[in-house]
Amino acid sequence: MNEGEGLRLLLIHTGGTIATERKENTLSVTEHGVNRLVEKYRELGGKAEFEIDSPYDILSETLDAEKLLKLGECLKKHISGDFDGIIITHGTDTLQYTSAFLSYYLGSISIPVVMVSANYPLDDNRSNGLKNLFGAVVFIREAKAAGVFAAYKNTSDSRVTIHRGTRLLAHEAYEDSLKSVFDSPFGYIEGESFAANPGFTDDEPYKAITPDFGKPVLYLRAYVGIEYPSPLGFKAVLLEGYHSGTLNTSDKGLIRLCKQASEENIPVFLTGDPKGFEYETKQIYASLGIVSLPPAAPIAAYVRLMMLPEASLRDQKN
Repeated sequence: MNEGEGLRLLLIHTGGTIATERKENTLSVTEHGVNRLVEKYRELGGKAEFEIDSPYDILSETLDAEKLLKLGECLKKHISGDFDGIIITHGTDTLQYTSAFLSYYLGSISIPVVMVSANYPLDDNRSNGLKNLFGAVVFIREAKAAGVFAAYKNTSDSRVTIHRGTRLLAHEAYEDSLKSVFDSPFGYIEGESFAANPGFTDDEPYKAITPDFGKPVLYLRAYVGIEYPSPLGFKAVLLEGYHSGTLNTSDKGLIRLCKQASEENIPVFLTGDPKGFEYETKQIYASLGIVSLPPAAPIAAYVRLMMLPEASLRDQKN
């Protein structure tokens, strides 16, 4: 392999399984995890040059708004550097959140930023970490694309898939696979080449958002028997419906939540509502004050609402 020859890349390390070691049956991130990743990349013939930085070193399930901001500031510090691209190592658990955050935080960045993670530690022969790293390097070299992406090889696939940062769906239970909304990724790495997905479309303007993490967003996923809490103290409510965008609109708890939100001028949004499924339960969304968002990955919708200021969210409601 000689992927990356002549490329100058910024490698930002944030931790995750790709940087863990097993000690007495416990996985923990290590200080030298990123160096070990680069060493293994070199052993397999990788030629890209890396400049390394690390705003923190964590297991990604401990991600919060403060860390997202810290990562964003780290990136902006380097943006003016003469890099062909940026690779960010990250844990798989919350990779979707960081990918969406950076997509909106960086806006129309002119170079590719690629998230890379691993399903197992690098010393485990089941790990896809190195394949994902090589896939990211090939993508940066071949695609000449700009924006935020994730490179990930699912166990069931022989290829590394390239996903748009705002298109990633939540993991299914017990699964580490990454999927794009509508099962439409940006493209694939095939050998040492990038193959674009001809069916992929992206109409998002990616205007940079200055994050306002003042008040939180109440995010609720539909399930049978849900008890709806009060929306008071939140800047917005995001509901995720069943697969066809439906909710039990006769539920007294939902009706109460919508009434309280309306009285306090708290917008209530719905994500996961596809076009073409106009069930009768959806016909009263408007009367409840529920605003359906355009089709998008629910996590990305949540992150965007997290970042927007209250006044802007109220404007979107109208």
